[in-house]
Amino acid sequence: MLRYYTVFNIEQCDGITAPETDKPEEKEFLDENLDILKKDPDLKIVIEGHADYVGTEAYNQMLSERRAQTVYNYFLTVGIASDRMKTIGYGETMPAISNLTAEGRAINRRIEIKVAK
Repeated sequence: MLRYYTVFNIEQCDGITAPETDKPEEKEFLDENLDILKKDPDLKIVIEGHADYVGTEAYNQMLSERRAQTVYNYFLTVGIASDRMKTIGYGETMPAISNLTAEGRAINRRIEIKVAK
């Protein structure tokens, strides 16, 4: 079943072609979205990167863009066409919850995949 969006909380997303993760829930997130994309070849998505507020605004902007691009690159390497995906980095501008706790900051370091309209 297609969901409007999915969220991927991520501590590090430094892979060149694939997010490097040893967390089963992160791998499950990528595989679940990949399955949806393969089943619906007309589906287009927006991959949004987000960051917490630790660091400078410029650094967090770059980091959020890098997170989104890393997921894009991964999907590209497993056969999803580039014209089906768009990336955007929001930096620290769109927190899901407060950044005042370590837990909140961890949640705000995330990827969201949304259906493109």
